[in-house]
Amino acid sequence: MNKQGKGDFLKREIISYFEDINFEYWAKRLSHISLKLRKLKTNKARSPYLIDCYSVYLQLLEIFFINILSLSFEEKNFFRYLFISNVKLRKCVEDNFLSLSFQRRMMEDYVFGIKDKHKIKEYNKLYTEHIKIIKECVKDYLEDYDFLNAYKHGFRAKALFGNMKVGVGGYQIFQGDSQITYYSQKDNHILKCNIIFSHKRILVKSFFIVEMLKNAQKVFLAQGEKKRITLNHHYIKGVDDWKKSFGTARFKTEIL
Repeated sequence: MNKQGKGDFLKREIISYFEDINFEYWAKRLSHISLKLRKLKTNKARSPYLIDCYSVYLQLLEIFFINILSLSFEEKNFFRYLFISNVKLRKCVEDNFLSLSFQRRMMEDYVFGIKDKHKIKEYNKLYTEHIKIIKECVKDYLEDYDFLNAYKHGFRAKALFGNMKVGVGGYQIFQGDSQITYYSQKDNHILKCNIIFSHKRILVKSFFIVEMLKNAQKVFLAQGEKKRITLNHHYIKGVDDWKKSFGTARFKTEIL
């Protein structure tokens, strides 16, 4: 197969990949988790779904980062990014998703990837919201990626639902409603790790990520075709509550 033939074959495989993948699956999982956290009556009953909430969030971030990286560089590198190792992925996430030029290209080409951006209602506001969400997600992923290992390998995790206050010197600096505790290992040291957060904020960020993935998929598949596509964007409801939910507290204690 000549160079052009290989290029055409690869292009067809990439198109097939994005035609087959179903990101709506993750939206349904999030909706199920959200429903359980709203409807269950006791904190004890809700607590296991906090583990689902945060693990799905981190899994979604990995899927988002990998797929956006796969789309953002030359086609010959598509499968290189699709099968990237965890260590290399974290480096790529830090190098690219915190870069202003990469953020702009990702937003303009995929998340809001239509030519006539003036047709997008409150485009500048939405753009700014999405960039802030991305920055926050990058921090969460780089800080908490090891929770996925604890979740997948031995289920070394538990959760607690309730009022969580964090203070310094007698002053409250943060309040969440959810706590996850998991065990990690670093350089032969066993660590007990705690993450305190607002579960509603995690769900909102997760829905943002799903919609960005679905938009990137639509834009890619529409390349070169003169068909109309509809992009959907998640947005923040209740700005005051959103601001109050900001922040995540993390603690690590060496136990062995």
